[in-house]
Amino acid sequence: MDLTHLPMKQKMAILSGALIALFLAALDQTVVGTALPQIVSDLGGIGQLSWVVTIYLLTSTASVPIAGKLSDVYGRKPLLLVGAVIFVGGSMAAGTSQTIEQLILFRGIQGIGAGAIMANTFTVVADLFSPVDRGKWLGVFGAVFGLSSVAGPLIGGFLTDTLSWRYTFFVNLPVGILAFALITSAMPSIKNTVKKAIDYIGAIFLALTLIMTLLVLTWGGDIYAWGSLQILLLAAGAAITLTAFLITETRAEDPILPLDLFKNRNIAVPIGVAFFSGVAMFASIVYIPLFAQVVQGKSATSSGYILIPFVFGIVIGSTITGRLTSSLGKVKIFGVIGTIVITAGMLILSQIQVGTSDIQFMAMMITPGIGLGMVLAAFNLAGQNAVPHSRVGVATSSMQLFRQMGATMGLAILGSIFNSGLEQRIRAEIDPEAAREIGPKLLDRLIDPQLIANAEANRAATASLPPELLPSVESLLDSMRVGLANMISYEFMVTAGFVGVAIFIGIWLKETPLRHDNVEGPKESS
Repeated sequence: MDLTHLPMKQKMAILSGALIALFLAALDQTVVGTALPQIVSDLGGIGQLSWVVTIYLLTSTASVPIAGKLSDVYGRKPLLLVGAVIFVGGSMAAGTSQTIEQLILFRGIQGIGAGAIMANTFTVVADLFSPVDRGKWLGVFGAVFGLSSVAGPLIGGFLTDTLSWRYTFFVNLPVGILAFALITSAMPSIKNTVKKAIDYIGAIFLALTLIMTLLVLTWGGDIYAWGSLQILLLAAGAAITLTAFLITETRAEDPILPLDLFKNRNIAVPIGVAFFSGVAMFASIVYIPLFAQVVQGKSATSSGYILIPFVFGIVIGSTITGRLTSSLGKVKIFGVIGTIVITAGMLILSQIQVGTSDIQFMAMMITPGIGLGMVLAAFNLAGQNAVPHSRVGVATSSMQLFRQMGATMGLAILGSIFNSGLEQRIRAEIDPEAAREIGPKLLDRLIDPQLIANAEANRAATASLPPELLPSVESLLDSMRVGLANMISYEFMVTAGFVGVAIFIGIWLKETPLRHDNVEGPKESS
């Protein structure tokens, strides 16, 4: 699947199609978040609302490694085109959903297509360019991936406010069709000439393991208690299917996820860095808008705008790192610096307070964004350069898989810390005199973050209170904002700890020369 010989004009058409497809697939991870209230208003089913987001994460993550392996056998083009068709079809169906159950089903279909797209877009760059020229293009793709993930809430809020929540899905149709047309017309069909047996059993066990693990992490401590029967059964099921998967992979003729891949230091290190640094992007996407909306009182759309410096940082870090790795032939230094910059950025964000101004807050976000861009560009290139070209698909999809798994696990841990520590931090800020005036029973009822996040809930809770209590209640609300700000600050501190692990993993990367062609692969060594 070496396409390095193609004219640059044809390469640009292929890259354009792949970039558009990647933008849509990554965008839909977060685009529906701001549309959820309107979706519930139209379709009902508030008890199933979390599934609208969860099902996309489950199916896209589970399909990534499978699509990556299949592309090494059948070629990138058919996998990209099939992924685009499934994604666009799922989008069209999701936009016409009449019930919440239909929307959940079609979001799951969308996710399958998105997984195939995300597994192969970064790999297309490896087909088109040799490692020595690949860095700058991987930088562009890393920038687009970060941009689309972070821009999702902003675009979703805008489309919902101006048109309808349905357009968060309909907007994918014309853009997805354009991506399909560019890939169809410009990309040649090349597949591996060596016939290989597909490890279907391994693929099934892998998908089941990923789905049950993600359900444990998504539901645990939120929908079900960590020690509940549902979570314990899912965890046991994941352990059983993981064991079956590992046994299958050691015996398969051509495993869906070759275990020997992880013996290669320059694959294991990028995968480890992706796992621990992935949480930084999604923690920022979750907690920065929460701070802007609840603590600062901004609207959903405005909280999306405040992420722009973070996006700007990702684009700068990814594109500049990509160009420097290509021109200098060095990868490790930029990857390690990137992990340090993310960690420093998270520590900077941990200094936010109620009185932090918009300018200060937005300036704080540039640093972690730059670091994330650097890491995306450098370690993707290092991983691809470490394997023969025939295995670049499964190597790239493995990095993407562990980035999403790390983000999911990290967010689950952060969510558990947030839920368990928020009330304690709020109570620590309450003025004792105000607490005495309000009384313990009323105080317990009023300590609810919804009162500062939702004006309607605030009015409902305080409407029947005696006027003489209102000053004390206002003092309580101010204390709740301070407590919430302190909790979000602590979440960024914990995130810095996650990324700090990535620094020490990144140091173990072995600096190897970037290859000048895709014909001869490197010798895979530990």
